[in-house]
Amino acid sequence: MHVVVSLLPSTKPRRMRRLLPGGYIQWVDGVVRRAGAALGRVDVAHWLVCVDGPARVMHLASLSADRNVMALLPWELLSRAEKRGGRKRT
Repeated sequence: MHVVVSLLPSTKPRRMRRLLPGGYIQWVDGVVRRAGAALGRVDVAHWLVCVDGPARVMHLASLSADRNVMALLPWELLSRAEKRGGRKRT
């Protein structure tokens, strides 16, 4: 498993979405590729650490190399268009 950690300067989902050009999925794809992870060949965990003064929030994405395994994504960070392409599991 390849683990990637990113830091964003906000804990509010709406503000965070504005910091993710192209949406979360496109943004995290670029982050993971720049980190050298071979998507589709290795499982990837992406921790997003969000800091705003004393407030801290962490989000996790899990991207399996096996395309038959559903990805775990931080739902509150997805754009409306990205949410229409998937479904929330409870």
